Amino acid sequence: MLTTLGWAQPLPAVSRSGGWKAVLERCRAHSRGRLERAGASGARIEPTPDGSSFFLSYTPPGARPNAPVVVSLHGHESWAADEATMWKEELDRRGWRLLALQWWFGNGQRQENYLRPQEMYPAIERALAGTRPGGAILHGFSMGSANSYAVAGLDWDTGNHFFGLCIANAGSAETDYPPTAAVRSLAGSHWVLYAGVKDWQNPEKSGPEAMARTSTWLASKGAIVDLFIKDPEGDHGGFHQRPQNMRAALDFYRN
Repeated sequence: MLTTLGWAQPLPAVSRSGGWKAVLERCRAHSRGRLERAGASGARIEPTPDGSSFFLSYTPPGARPNAPVVVSLHGHESWAADEATMWKEELDRRGWRLLALQWWFGNGQRQENYLRPQEMYPAIERALAGTRPGGAILHGFSMGSANSYAVAGLDWDTGNHFFGLCIANAGSAETDYPPTAAVRSLAGSHWVLYAGVKDWQNPEKSGPEAMARTSTWLASKGAIVDLFIKDPEGDHGGFHQRPQNMRAALDFYRN
């Protein structure tokens, strides 16, 4: 049973989404099994402060109150429940928490059917209130990865520095995307990049060459790429599907 938590003084729902309850129902319709498994594991639904969508929040049994939290951005046409399912085993093993943002409204493929980075970050910032600098890990998969650079840039601009590690999973930094182009500095931020050699889905955006180009771009912004996982057996989803990749990435979290 999923528990719903309400924010204090929520803002009016964003009309283009129909509100977080409508988004949750779309998630329930398309990812019912994973949503039910997340609920059975103790995951909770937390509406975003503007009421447009929701987080799926999971804390493993026995986790410390200040345990690291993975903030995960799902991929194209995907759901926070998918991220919760794929992260659960490894986070249970470590006693780390998860905050998966449902940033797609589930009702189309235009830009307005997604939260933009400048809308994602205030919701993440509020959800992480009280988290120490470096106490969180930002993960983005595919389209979520493509948006993670701007989210990290906003974290740096605010001075919050919540993210002690950022994981860019099969989604390159595209400088013709305005939110990415607006990133001024990521100086001192730490990154792990993933690319699957067998990623034939959209290699120009997510394959090894695209992620190598991203590594160069990150360095130009002052970021530190600690690890570039180029998995010879991995495909587009190989970061989650091959546990050694996930473990190698999380092992670089040092805070």
